[in-house]
Amino acid sequence: MTDHNRRASLRSRPAPRARPGPRADAVILYSVGRSIPRSDRNDLEVLLNQFHASEELQARCKTVEINARQYLSLDLDEDLGQRYKATILIPTGKYLAVYFGSLERARLGEEDTLNHSMAQGKLDFKYELIIDGTPRRGDTHPGRLQLVNHCCEPDNNSVCEEWSCPDTGLTAFFLRSVRDIPPDVEVKFPYQKPTFKNGVQVYPANHFWKEALALPSVRKGWHLVQCNCAGTPGHCPNGCLLYTSDAADE
Repeated sequence: MTDHNRRASLRSRPAPRARPGPRADAVILYSVGRSIPRSDRNDLEVLLNQFHASEELQARCKTVEINARQYLSLDLDEDLGQRYKATILIPTGKYLAVYFGSLERARLGEEDTLNHSMAQGKLDFKYELIIDGTPRRGDTHPGRLQLVNHCCEPDNNSVCEEWSCPDTGLTAFFLRSVRDIPPDVEVKFPYQKPTFKNGVQVYPANHFWKEALALPSVRKGWHLVQCNCAGTPGHCPNGCLLYTSDAADE
């Protein structure tokens, strides 16, 4: 079977150009996961080498690493788990975290089983790609975005920003402070925003990395739940609702 028949792309990207791989000291955000078919693993490795070789990406990642060590401390809360708090005052506009994980083949219902995943789309592959960022034991890399908790606007003090690689189409996710964060205050950002479609409110999925207008409405087998913004029931300043699968509550 030819590559043309095996693949279909929803997102175009430039034809690959011969480029050196990432430097030895490069920050590696993504690895090839076990769910990727063997026939695609080499192509994905080439794609990741080009992605991690980006000077702009590496400059952002190095900034995050420096800032995370300077401004963040990892704290353990009995209810919320691991979280980041400000060690010293964090000025507005600082990049503090970036998302790490393995690129995996998305499967139907995957969102029901993964607590930490990010959507990458199809790229040149016929299946959807996600980043499984489930924290691994022993992973102590500073500035892991998946350890930052949620808080809806306007009570958040940071936001998630996307950076897209022009050579590969892959996206990196960075956390940036949007106001000064005093010492010992937890760093939090909004997962998503509700939106309206044809005058009807649409409730986003629990995937904050997609644009609100691109998110699906509530479907069969799912139900709405109240947002426990900042970990406190009823605290959400917007009265937001999220939706979750019926199976998740069984």
